[in-house]
Amino acid sequence: MAAKSTNRRLFIAIGILVVLVGLCVYFYFDPSDSAFFPKCAFFSMTGYKCPGCGSQRAIHAMLHGDALGAIRYNAMLLPAIPVVVLLFVAEFNRERWPRFYS
Repeated sequence: MAAKSTNRRLFIAIGILVVLVGLCVYFYFDPSDSAFFPKCAFFSMTGYKCPGCGSQRAIHAMLHGDALGAIRYNAMLLPAIPVVVLLFVAEFNRERWPRFYS
């Protein structure tokens, strides 16, 4: 039982570290000016914007406090963040809150 708890804590710590490193990269580098950020494959092939287009620029704008700029880049990203956080919290507390899933 202790090994399962230790593995879970390690997994959560690594996940938090990856997210923090990613946020630092998006804070210090502008996706529209940097060449190492991935480009949208759907937009490259079709010329049409997908629902995820602009999300990298929106994250960069949000990290710099520009909420209106983030909405201009991708209007669905800002409202989706609390939903994703809620889903992660629910998933990691599945055993603690079993009635949440019934």
